[in-house]
Amino acid sequence: LRLAAAGAFLVWLLLAGVSVDRPGLLALGVLVVTMVVALRIPSVSANLLAQLRAPSSRTFVLGCAAAAALASYLLASGPMRSRPMSIDAAVYLFQARALSHGHFGAVLPEPRNLFGARFLFEGADGRLHGVFPPGFPLFLVPFVWIGLPMLAGPVIAAMLAAAQWLLGRALEGEDGPSTRLAMVMSIPSFARAVETADLLSHAWVAVLGTTAVALALLCRERVSLPRLLGLGAALGWLTAARFLDGLVFGTAVLALL
Repeated sequence: LRLAAAGAFLVWLLLAGVSVDRPGLLALGVLVVTMVVALRIPSVSANLLAQLRAPSSRTFVLGCAAAAALASYLLASGPMRSRPMSIDAAVYLFQARALSHGHFGAVLPEPRNLFGARFLFEGADGRLHGVFPPGFPLFLVPFVWIGLPMLAGPVIAAMLAAAQWLLGRALEGEDGPSTRLAMVMSIPSFARAVETADLLSHAWVAVLGTTAVALALLCRERVSLPRLLGLGAALGWLTAARFLDGLVFGTAVLALL
């Protein structure tokens, strides 16, 4: 069911990106055909687990990361027209642009009364500031420097797949079948594509939180300096991006350690 839905979702993104009439109906047709094939040819679904375990670990992770990044990119470049979709994302990008110039705020343009959104305020330095912590805007800065801020979404999508694999390895061993199945089931999610395509901090926090928990579990197995440094960096950046999430994940990691 998930794989069929994934195929329909990708078809919808591709068709929506090229302005095809009624892309949802065509995607639904692809879903129906895929389901009929899967039900009428049992070997297609019966051999699914064996097919998932066939590629090497590196090939599988790279394939999942590429698929996740592609879904995010198609959504951002197609229906979103390469622009932030929410007010929050626009403010994150605003803050990232300010940070890219070495400041937390931007000079207030005139007339000032045009900038009364609840996400922006005038600081004591006379500059316009966003209300969000600087952790996620800091991640966006390199993409602002190269003029491709929306590329951050697909990169986060790929990193999230890698973090999932790391967590699966910590829980199930080097190459467990449940990890592969879980990754294949979660990557073709419309919510996942939206949360990574739009410039919101949720997916970035998911990358950092998943990595922190995975490294904490791996440290229980064997403590090493790279793992401890990675754990500290992930928790520190997570707290700088979303304070409450940092507190929750920090408590969980402390309990694990």
